[in-house]
Amino acid sequence: MPNAHLFVLIHGLWGGANHLKAADEMIQSCVSSPNEEIHTIRPKTSSLFKTYDGIEMIGDRMLVEIIAKINDLHGENVVVTKISFIGYSLGGLVSRYVIGELEKKKIFDDIEPMFFCTFASPHLGVQFFRRRSMILNFLGSQVLGLVGSELFIKDRSKILVKLASDEYLEGLGKFKERFCFANIRHDRTVSFYSAYITDKNPFDAHWDSIELSFDFEDGILPTYRVHGVDVKPRFVNIAKSNFVGPGRVFRKKSLRKKLRFIGIILAASVILPIWIPVVLTASTIASIVSYFIVSTHKKVEFEDLKRPDSSKLSAGFEERLQEATGEAFENAINIGQYDANTDWDETSHGDSIATLTPIESVKAVDAEFENRPIAASVIFHDTKPLALNADRQYINEKLNSLVWSKFAVYVNVLNAHDGIIARKGLKRSTAKGIAVIRFYAELINKKLNSQAE
Repeated sequence: MPNAHLFVLIHGLWGGANHLKAADEMIQSCVSSPNEEIHTIRPKTSSLFKTYDGIEMIGDRMLVEIIAKINDLHGENVVVTKISFIGYSLGGLVSRYVIGELEKKKIFDDIEPMFFCTFASPHLGVQFFRRRSMILNFLGSQVLGLVGSELFIKDRSKILVKLASDEYLEGLGKFKERFCFANIRHDRTVSFYSAYITDKNPFDAHWDSIELSFDFEDGILPTYRVHGVDVKPRFVNIAKSNFVGPGRVFRKKSLRKKLRFIGIILAASVILPIWIPVVLTASTIASIVSYFIVSTHKKVEFEDLKRPDSSKLSAGFEERLQEATGEAFENAINIGQYDANTDWDETSHGDSIATLTPIESVKAVDAEFENRPIAASVIFHDTKPLALNADRQYINEKLNSLVWSKFAVYVNVLNAHDGIIARKGLKRSTAKGIAVIRFYAELINKKLNSQAE
């Protein structure tokens, strides 16, 4: 019987399986192993407003799908011997819940945990520190169902603290490698500090006076042809980044970008007064329904796992609804804090994605990005720690007790939370985001084949 390496791709809040279609396609096209077949699963049972039901309930539903996939492959005489997780946004937290449950059931005694990766996931929860955003702390914990109170750590069980303890941390620690990709800018849904697992955010505190460095050792970062443009993944070299000058000279914005900024703000002033009430009303109704669903939820019993029922919505309609809803919520947050230095999303020209320069050295990549004292860098050293509460400080300490490879990503578009995972698909997403997930897929492929040699 052939062996299989199963990649589990878990979507985020307001989303669905289609949000990770581009990442799935990258894995299928880039990752191969001489010892195992590569299989993927994108769980579908907790899409759209079902993501309001809380991390535990979402995770339990997805556990059913994952175990069913493993059983189905076994029925086809394929044995899953390795497993990896990719979590996007809330999906990173759900992935960690699922991993803890698999650890409790000793699934990792038979299936080897390989790679754990998150893209823009709020590992430390969500909290807005700017005064003008304080109302979002209240609204987010109230109108997003149980998951909203969990993300803002206002829930009774404090599940985010739980996920940094006991079997959940032990299971996560069993993975051969852990990666996290965090947006440094234009992601108001998940702030850099939470996705990068740190108590500092120099890119918010000193943005206008930081000189970003994207320079790494030659051959580490590949170049891709995407949408007719040559593009590298835009990872910030934190060690080399510095302030513009001793006097903290601020960068000037071009006239073209200032005019674009004014146009966006004018458009927002017309659209948002109509948009936001509709979004909040839908969210409030969904929250009420979600609380009733959660109140009757029963814990999944592994012995009784069965394939879940398919959604009653047609696939095409559901995917369009997921995309529209997610963008409505995120853009309502992002548009009010638009930066004049932001670029437009690139549009598709129908070009294929071709690797122009391969990843030369995985060891070099590890050396550059592996977890290390970031306080030694100038921009982190001169940034004051955020006022994290005791729960967030605990989570930060526990998660950083593990070794991570961390990538600070600059996807310079209006909604980087969307862009970092190429959520609109390979034809419609920004080239910068496509380059990020292509890099991840090639990096994993390189590591798998290096281990097999």
